[in-house]
Amino acid sequence: MSVPLKRVDELQPGDKIRMQIGHATVVGTEPLDEDRTLLTFLYGTKRPADNCVTVDVLDDDEWGW
Repeated sequence: MSVPLKRVDELQPGDKIRMQIGHATVVGTEPLDEDRTLLTFLYGTKRPADNCVTVDVLDDDEWGW
């Protein structure tokens, strides 16, 4: 199993990512000042993240727990 990595500023709506606290689906991204991006997740949570951070992007068959 090879999980692709993406920088935060490369994420697109629909990407399913693995984070330290679990899995999340990205529904929106918005560039912010100072090399940061505001991520909006499926459940409405919004969080800024540094663009240089990389995250695991999961395929549909890897999405389950």
